[in-house]
Amino acid sequence: MDYLTSEDAVYPAWFKYFVWRNVTKLSQFDKERGEFKKRTDSTVAPYPDIYREPLAQIADIYKKVKEDNKNLKEPGIKELFSKKFPNLYAELISKSLAASMENREEIHGEWVKYEQGRDGDAEKLFQSLEGKGTGWCTAGHSTAQTQIESGDFYVYYTNDSSGEPTQPRLAIRMDGDNRIGEVRGILPHQGVESIMQEALDSKLSEFGGEADAYRKKSEDMRMLTALEKKCEEDVQFTKNDLILLYEINGTIEGFGYQKDPRISELRQGRNTEEDM
Repeated sequence: MDYLTSEDAVYPAWFKYFVWRNVTKLSQFDKERGEFKKRTDSTVAPYPDIYREPLAQIADIYKKVKEDNKNLKEPGIKELFSKKFPNLYAELISKSLAASMENREEIHGEWVKYEQGRDGDAEKLFQSLEGKGTGWCTAGHSTAQTQIESGDFYVYYTNDSSGEPTQPRLAIRMDGDNRIGEVRGILPHQGVESIMQEALDSKLSEFGGEADAYRKKSEDMRMLTALEKKCEEDVQFTKNDLILLYEINGTIEGFGYQKDPRISELRQGRNTEEDM
């Protein structure tokens, strides 16, 4: 829910209020059933995660209707607008989760820059992400437009089965001329895949000191991946490994909106007293 009050949620205030009012009536999303669980006065479960791509698609629909009611004459818009928010949101979430990225093992590709204020770039960006299941809010037409207005936008596309760079895997959103607004990947909560680390580091090197904070995150993710590999190969952790895992000298930072789940997974089942 914090997302709705963050700078990343580039929606008008009326839409944020509309979403807040509806989402606070919902419980967790059931991926198998494709619907939200019912929330009652006795529900103690947290509010559902915000799925950014489906939310951006809903924003597009409501914005078109708000701008001109005549848009309701379009069958596609009329059908979607007529659905209650929980049903439409659940439908678009299921569609987004079902979308599969082609050639997930591929790491070769190229970076594409979408330039701030350049005619047509927001539309090109939107079309390149549509139906790819990135989970990014930029996969909505109106949010793509808003983000391009605030700064350049870089996307790393890996090659598809035909050798064409069409699969979006990384994104760097600029805030103004020189400031990095955020870095995104396509893992849950927009975390960066470990196999994409090299491509990201190479690009970050172009931004000088501005990228220092992100390089720290990248190094943390690299070390966490090394621990994960050791665990898979049943290799004993060193003292330095444990200092990292238990975040004794500092917090492990990642690129996603939530803490990397591998931290708790690697700690699970370990004897803390023995480790210390």
